Amino acid sequence: MNTVIGSRISGMLTLAALAVAGLSGSRAEAFTAESSGAALTFSDEYIATSASAYSSNTAGTDYSLDVPGQYSFQRAFGSTQSYTLGTSTVGNYAFQDSYVFQVGSNASGDVLTAQLSLPGTFSVSNLQFRLYQITSGTTAPVIGGSLKDSNGNLIPPVVAVKSAWQGNTGVSTALVAANFTGLQTDGTYVLDVAGTASGSSGGLYVGSLNLQPVPLPATAWFMLSGLGGLGFMARRRNAA
Repeated sequence: MNTVIGSRISGMLTLAALAVAGLSGSRAEAFTAESSGAALTFSDEYIATSASAYSSNTAGTDYSLDVPGQYSFQRAFGSTQSYTLGTSTVGNYAFQDSYVFQVGSNASGDVLTAQLSLPGTFSVSNLQFRLYQITSGTTAPVIGGSLKDSNGNLIPPVVAVKSAWQGNTGVSTALVAANFTGLQTDGTYVLDVAGTASGSSGGLYVGSLNLQPVPLPATAWFMLSGLGGLGFMARRRNAA
């Protein structure tokens, strides 16, 4: 599907070539459960097809991920991309792959991405990612643009930013990594991976999402231990 950039505006970001907004929409929500070791494919993909339009593929899967868990993702592009979908502090990007997920228990973790490069032939420029929470329900990711308006306020449907854009400017094979905390079981999260396939034959990126459970606070462990002790004492009284 081709969409004219700027047809749905919820926050403005001015680019050198065109004005791009933080765009979002709605869709049916169905989450597929995945266990550690699963390979994820994008939930939504957007690629700039001209100076004022982009193609979209929203037929992917939204995920419910086990914690702890380690998940991989990758995407290959078979041609050079030359238009701009959005920009960030890392640089302009032509594609945005959005991985939408929920977690089975409260979690922290890290994201790692890298591009596999054959110089001049197969490469991704300005490879970058961000992680943010959106309102649950039928909300789609933010397409291009910023997660904040001109006053610095988060734009709907963004609830919280867990990691702003992280990446390498230009063509680089260096690993991009970021840690995050505070993922909640009642939240819906989006991992956006963006860049521009700049090789003559396209480009490829790979990455991983690592989730770890958040340890219980010391007071919670103390309470659980106390409850366990009470249970033990009750069993002893019953036995007597």
